[in-house]
Amino acid sequence: YNTDMVATPPTTWDEVLTMGTALMDAGTSTYGLVFSGTTYDAFPLQTSFGGYIFGLDADGNYDPTDLGVNSAGMVDAGNWIADNVASGFLSDSIDWDTAHVLFETGETPFLMAGPWALDRIGESGIPYAITNFPSGGVPFAGVQGFFVNALSDNVLLAQSFLTEYVATDAVMQALLDAGKRPSAFKTVAEATDDADLAALGTAGANAMLMPAIPEMGSVWGAWSDGFVQIFNQSATPADALANAEAQIIELMGGLYDGMVNAPGSWQKAANYGCEWDPACGGTFLTEGDDGLFTGTFNIPAGEYEVKAALHGGWGENYGLDGVSGGDNYPFVLDVDSTVTFTFDPESKLTTIEIGELVGEILPEVVEEEVVEEVVDNTGMVNVPGSWQAAAGCEGDWDPACAVTALTLGEDGLYTGAFNLVAGDYEAKAALDGGWDVNYGVDGVAGGDNFAFSLAEDGSISFSFDPVTFLLDIVVGETLAPMVNVPGSWQASAGCAGDWDPACAVTELLLGDDGLYTGTFEIVAGDYETKVALGGGWDVNYGVDGVAGGDNFAFSMAADGTVTFTYDPTTNLLEIVTE
Repeated sequence: YNTDMVATPPTTWDEVLTMGTALMDAGTSTYGLVFSGTTYDAFPLQTSFGGYIFGLDADGNYDPTDLGVNSAGMVDAGNWIADNVASGFLSDSIDWDTAHVLFETGETPFLMAGPWALDRIGESGIPYAITNFPSGGVPFAGVQGFFVNALSDNVLLAQSFLTEYVATDAVMQALLDAGKRPSAFKTVAEATDDADLAALGTAGANAMLMPAIPEMGSVWGAWSDGFVQIFNQSATPADALANAEAQIIELMGGLYDGMVNAPGSWQKAANYGCEWDPACGGTFLTEGDDGLFTGTFNIPAGEYEVKAALHGGWGENYGLDGVSGGDNYPFVLDVDSTVTFTFDPESKLTTIEIGELVGEILPEVVEEEVVEEVVDNTGMVNVPGSWQAAAGCEGDWDPACAVTALTLGEDGLYTGAFNLVAGDYEAKAALDGGWDVNYGVDGVAGGDNFAFSLAEDGSISFSFDPVTFLLDIVVGETLAPMVNVPGSWQASAGCAGDWDPACAVTELLLGDDGLYTGTFEIVAGDYETKVALGGGWDVNYGVDGVAGGDNFAFSMAADGTVTFTYDPTTNLLEIVTE
């Protein structure tokens, strides 16, 4: 935190809000807090609200069946972020470099960072100190170490190298000096008098070891995407994290193999946060020595139904009399009771035992009411179909997906072209973002779907005539990747948020001269930007056309227009403001 702005560091997020808001109101800072990322970097906030990634089993090991990215604590953290982005307290940028620049230039009093940022913060000259994360938040801990490959031809030599050379005060001190990470080598740690490293050690005293299980590899992308949507306000926290959870489960594949669950109407009543959910982490049954799967739960009085479901889905489920896909088992509780479900994998029968309540019913999970944003899609012409998810929509057959909306041309036709992977697809034309007005084959209202196929990856072009209601579909070669100029100026131009390489509003268009250009109206201010290709960050260019290089900076003394021109042969970007 900036010690010129903050005399006594906050210990709770409420205090962060109070202090930051006061500085903003006084004109001392632009933002109350900035984030330099959405996953590792934001984890201390998420844990302070009770969020987690994987729960622990009885032995204290990470349990991949207990996925917490959509837990109540994570959603609460998402709501806190969404509310404070909307109020302007938080910047909606989660760019690592931008966050550090804002802190180093006094535009924000608070930044969550780690030892890797100490050199640049120190070089900036900004007065700073390090404190614990508010409200008991804990970070992930990473450990740097050396391992000997068991398959090495020189195991003994490698061991000697580590024990006789690396495991010495001199080498360990050199590693500490170079990496600014607290040393785990006892003699070096005891001799270290660096106040920053000591403060970092205190802040990370209760850190969680970052999960070193294979399933973690399926988490990072979807976890990040969920919180990116929260920061740029493109989805509610509940929707963004539910979607992230679904993506992770799909990526992990086979995670629920062997799970036996008892999904039913009782799950929500018993406050497990799910209903008729065959993958609900709290209601699965456990295999005993007798080969039967059992689970005991406290359930309030009421009338319920249940059945057995296997492998976290509905593909294999058993109802009354063990019939595959059969009727639900009904059961009635006159009073709050303890109920035991037992599933026999041989007979496929489920037995339900009802007894006196032992303990208490789980406390109710209070869900915050979500006010859905109303989007006016009047005038939209779209081509919903089985192809949309492959083109970037959240799902197929979505007549309101902005990604696949067609654009009105001077000839009166609505057109759009999209890259698409090989496959067989169907589509039709739909108006105004819904299904009330839609046209199929031969322009028939509500008619049959159009069918089309791509034998190999390529592009698809649609042309809709609003007079005849006919839709023309042409399969072609793969289109050139999107060229965009994401930066801190995008929200001013109409994007949902800043630093969004996939925002269609700020896409540059290819001209006959081979250059990509775009002119946009924005308000006065100081901005940064860079070039990004393909709607993501994998390929991006900064100053002097350097891949992954520094951001371009530009200023608008007054409201006006900015024109970007990108040369794909040199990767240089020209910026002209008027």
